[in-house]
Amino acid sequence: QAASKLIPQAEHQLGVMYEYGLGKWSAALSTHTESSSPHPFYTVYLYLSLAMDLLSVCLCAGVPQNFKKAMEYYKRATEKKYVESMYHLALMYLYGRSGAIAYPQALALLEAGALSTHGPSAYYMGIMKTYGYGTNIDYAEAMHWFDLAATSGDERVSEESFRNAQELNALLQEAEAHNSAVQDSYRLRQEEGAEL
Repeated sequence: QAASKLIPQAEHQLGVMYEYGLGKWSAALSTHTESSSPHPFYTVYLYLSLAMDLLSVCLCAGVPQNFKKAMEYYKRATEKKYVESMYHLALMYLYGRSGAIAYPQALALLEAGALSTHGPSAYYMGIMKTYGYGTNIDYAEAMHWFDLAATSGDERVSEESFRNAQELNALLQEAEAHNSAVQDSYRLRQEEGAEL
């Protein structure tokens, strides 16, 4: 059971290494393919091959940047519900590192991560709802996601999310005040017209 928990973490770390191209290519980096037929030793093989991939990087072998390989590893970890990989995979879709920008896939992954209280996923949901990337602009929902990110305890996004939520709240209050003033002005004109 412990090994099955470590596999998505190892897959995620390999995804990060390929996404950012940590180090340089080395023949020492092992590669592996998934077995099409279940074999009693396949899980052990998979775990050991992942460990060898990580070990080769620890020995400064490194890997070249390769978005396709990064996505492959992120997808494997995402299938095992590893939230940090969901987030990285979502950003790859969001920034077009998968070949083309894919907002629907990014939104689905970010929402799943945000609902698992993953701060960075909630932050990006707030961004997407604020600017309407692949979705309708919805400031109230954006504030909800920013509030969730701000209270997630994740230092990567807590402060920025809190600021964004405050700015959106101020804008919404300003818009509400302006809307009330316009309605009052319209009502006053109607009353004045009725008196004539």
